[in-house]
Amino acid sequence: MKIIQSFWQSPKQPPNGGFIDLKYHLMSWTLSYLSIVKFYPTIELVSDSSGYELLISNLQLPYKEASFNFDSNPVQDTIWTLRKLQVYAQQDEPFLHIDGDVFIYKQITEEIEYVPLIAQNEDINLYCYSYALNEILKRCNTLPQGIDSKTLPNGSNAGVIGGTNTAFFKKLYGIVIQFLNQNIGSLKDCDMNHLSTFLEQGCFYALAKSQGIEVRYLCDQSATEEFDLNLQDFYGIPQKTTYVHLMSSKKNFIVCEQLAQQLRLEYPDYYEKCLQTSRTLNSKHYSLKDISYSFDNTYNRTKLILSKLGYENDLLTNQNYFNKFVSEVINSNNSHKDVLNDVFCFEKAKTEFCSKMERRFFEEISIYEKETFNILKKDWKKIDNILCISYHDQFIEAEWNWVEVNEFNNQYTDPVKNLEIQAGYFKIAILTYPNSGKIKEFALDPLSIIIFEILQQPKTINEIVESLHKDFDVSKSFIDQKLEDRLRFLLYNHLIRFT
Repeated sequence: MKIIQSFWQSPKQPPNGGFIDLKYHLMSWTLSYLSIVKFYPTIELVSDSSGYELLISNLQLPYKEASFNFDSNPVQDTIWTLRKLQVYAQQDEPFLHIDGDVFIYKQITEEIEYVPLIAQNEDINLYCYSYALNEILKRCNTLPQGIDSKTLPNGSNAGVIGGTNTAFFKKLYGIVIQFLNQNIGSLKDCDMNHLSTFLEQGCFYALAKSQGIEVRYLCDQSATEEFDLNLQDFYGIPQKTTYVHLMSSKKNFIVCEQLAQQLRLEYPDYYEKCLQTSRTLNSKHYSLKDISYSFDNTYNRTKLILSKLGYENDLLTNQNYFNKFVSEVINSNNSHKDVLNDVFCFEKAKTEFCSKMERRFFEEISIYEKETFNILKKDWKKIDNILCISYHDQFIEAEWNWVEVNEFNNQYTDPVKNLEIQAGYFKIAILTYPNSGKIKEFALDPLSIIIFEILQQPKTINEIVESLHKDFDVSKSFIDQKLEDRLRFLLYNHLIRFT
């Protein structure tokens, strides 16, 4: 089966490919190619001159076959999936098209080599499809063939798409082109991302259904607004996770850092090449050698609580004076002095930890990462290495949740609301991201808190399992379901390590 990737750069779009930064775009394409070529030595690249310059000249990805005959077209620059549809339609033999944000750790064509149509997963009642259909119904006189105005539209995710029925893809492309020729002027004010997704994935789904052609999906489960397939799990590679697709997570900093970490661990030379290319193209980047961590040491949350308690602190720029002032309030009769003390101690502990990390982290992080990466290649049940806590001062205990707004957004509590609620117990970890020099806060879940209690003395995984069940009465079914994922997360975020 022919394996294809396609790349082009619209002059109307920034060169970051939907990522939060160009360097992650480069890393994504690089890791995607390198993960696929291990299973499919011949990958054909279909692109334009910008693709040649970026992927071949700069990143030096050794595609065995490549063509660069995409010409700039105003409609194609607007409807970004149109060129993908064109690539599908050009095929005259069974093929599989794999997006540049898809990473595979297992051959995916063993069981689907000879099926008519293949796609990643079924999308059910997702907002992008209903939005696009509503806009089309409001603005256009015609619908794409196969689309039913009275039925909620579904789609087939095209992270991986193809099959043996090449005539189907030629027809699909013709339907979309005909619709756009008749209606593109009426759609210029629409959300083009949603419209593009609908015209590729929604029309694929509708045409297959209208022609009675079964689509074989790589994922057994369907994606809905309520159920995310969670295809961005880098931490499970390679034993537990064999397929990753970033999709809308391209703008999630945590996921982008996982991508960077995976490339750095698997292909350090290509990782450096991506950084070098991003620097040439004026993108900010860091390397482990010259990284400089940036973090907020201005005690903003403490100052916010002070202001809500009626204390003016605009002039408290001198840290020593500020510390003295806060101590005086804490020792006063203020009814909220415990809350103030809690937030002040939290921010002070974070500042002290971060100031020390810059000196010691560089020498150790790459060693820990490589050890973790190599050990986790093994069968999970056969790992007998001893685990320990990386840095005890990387964890801050608090009676209220002071976690910042970040990608772990379900944990966020408005600091001011802590003045209204009872004290509790929170253990907050400081996460460090060496690819970008950023620091994040993460409130540990109950299982992680127990794990760290157990690891006050180093333990093997089997000893952790035994202690969870015997000392903390955690059920074996819960352990089997949750423990591996949690330990992988803690390991890859440098909170625990193998000794």
